[in-house]
Amino acid sequence: MNISATLTSLAMLKVDMDVLHKDYLDYLVPFVVHVLKKKKPSVIDDRTTSEWIRDTFGLVIPATAVHLVLKRLAKKKFLEKSEGVYNVVRKLPEYHIEVRQAEAKRHIDRVLNALMKFAQEEYSLNWTLEETNELMLAFLAQFSVDCLRTYTRGTALPEVKSAKKSNWYIINVFVKHVYLEDLPLFESLIVIVKAHMLANALICPDLDSFSIRFKKVTFYLDTPIVLNLLALHGENERQTSFELIEIVRNLGGKIEIFQHTTDEVHKVVKGTAEYIENPEARPTSYL
Repeated sequence: MNISATLTSLAMLKVDMDVLHKDYLDYLVPFVVHVLKKKKPSVIDDRTTSEWIRDTFGLVIPATAVHLVLKRLAKKKFLEKSEGVYNVVRKLPEYHIEVRQAEAKRHIDRVLNALMKFAQEEYSLNWTLEETNELMLAFLAQFSVDCLRTYTRGTALPEVKSAKKSNWYIINVFVKHVYLEDLPLFESLIVIVKAHMLANALICPDLDSFSIRFKKVTFYLDTPIVLNLLALHGENERQTSFELIEIVRNLGGKIEIFQHTTDEVHKVVKGTAEYIENPEARPTSYL
């Protein structure tokens, strides 16, 4: 994955937040629409669209979130759903994403170039742009809340207790320097900080921090999800259900199934197999 694209896309989320002032799905719509326009697919599904966003923008958005965006586009009559996939039925809206990319990239470049210069002048370290991108993302993952608190309340920046030339220590010193000496540059940094936090809220990549809340919770699968896991509703639904289970496990929850659900699944599968070639058969109701 292109780390530079990820940082720029995160900053775009912040730019969109300032421009759109709508709910969280609206921040994702421009990314979805852009890849659909670029790929021009004959059919559209959640998982493939999610992969296109990852490859184009460096953002890992769960297929379930993409599904909600596609549903919203269908509700607005841009897409139409048939047999589990979507088709474009009228011209998709224009979001001028290149303009947002350029504005976001200005903030990113300003911060990263200043950080590379600081590391070289103060610590004789010649970081590449890609290394600097990656280090900044790692730092934000650890300290973004502290940086934002400093910006909004004027409180102390995070103290990084480590060897003098450790990477996080250097970035921490840089952030403090910028905060005290270059407020416009610090505001560009805050764009990245807010974008990182917004991305966490939108796509929830950091679920471990919530795991303690679910360690004693057991989640029971119902019949439709089990049938999805067996790929009886298609590959896209199977992958989405596996993704759901992975999220629950990352949260520390247990996955179990009732015996009566197992019996019901067996009944559905057996009944379908027996009547699959009967033109008078009707679907088994399990919802």
